[in-house]
Amino acid sequence: AFSLVVAVDERGGIGDGRSIPWNVPEDMKFFRDVTTKLRGKNVKPSPAKRNAVVMGRKTWDSIPPKFRPLPGRLNVVLSSTLTTQHLLDGLPDEEKRNLHADSIVAVNGGLEQALQLLASPNYTPSIETVYCIGGGSVYAEALRPPCVHLLQAIYRTTIRASESSCSVFFRVPESGTEAAAGIEWQRETISEELTSANGNETKYYFEKLIPRNREEEQYLSLVDRIIREGNVKHDRTGVGTLSIFGAQMRFSLRNNRLPLLTTKRVFWRGVCEELLWFLRGETYAKKLSDKGVHIWDDNGSRAFLDSRGLTEYEEMDLGPV
Repeated sequence: AFSLVVAVDERGGIGDGRSIPWNVPEDMKFFRDVTTKLRGKNVKPSPAKRNAVVMGRKTWDSIPPKFRPLPGRLNVVLSSTLTTQHLLDGLPDEEKRNLHADSIVAVNGGLEQALQLLASPNYTPSIETVYCIGGGSVYAEALRPPCVHLLQAIYRTTIRASESSCSVFFRVPESGTEAAAGIEWQRETISEELTSANGNETKYYFEKLIPRNREEEQYLSLVDRIIREGNVKHDRTGVGTLSIFGAQMRFSLRNNRLPLLTTKRVFWRGVCEELLWFLRGETYAKKLSDKGVHIWDDNGSRAFLDSRGLTEYEEMDLGPV
């Protein structure tokens, strides 16, 4: 999986093939923050854990030599002619070449090959998030199958440039068109319109686009319907349940996907252990508790069983569940 970061003008222009035709330092900071930030509080990038940025040869060349490679990230450069050693040799001095020997990788291929490389055992332990950062042909590949099915988010900055000489463009395909590859993009967040301190008072705003998840929406709609219209049924816990009859959801299992239905982030190992416990027809919750899964501990306690009149049950024996 990967994300994409791009800055465009109001027509979708991203540049002229050589440079970016605007100077908005706030967008550069946004780019750096997004592509560098790791999950967790105050986690700093290191060779042991960092993000990767994938770019074409022209994008690499457009970075001023003194800023190559982009710090705190693994720089993956797509080129049919240059090797990793060629890219290192292009750095200004020997000290920098030695310092960044493990921060630059050349890939003879496109974005698909770069993603395959970064998903290999040599990289998965140390790479947290992969970002596609251009240029035009790499962005275009990102929006085509098979890569688009791995694209999780588009971070887009829109620049209201008074004059633009762009000849290269990036446009998110409209839903329903062949180019959309069956994916509908929706805006998850958008900033207010901001004004740059670049001296030209350039206007800009940030957006985050994500694929619309209609499978998830049908689940959320069902939960909402149960809450609003569900029949109340009392149970031995004293909490009760809400239920409806005859509801149906459909999920695609293509590409080795399996739906996990939950309303919050869950203890995945616990879910699997409990599922296997159910499939075996178990009722003795201590078997789960011994594995560190304490979902049923309270319901199996002596005090709870006695409070429900189940005095004949052994502690941690739940009976029919």
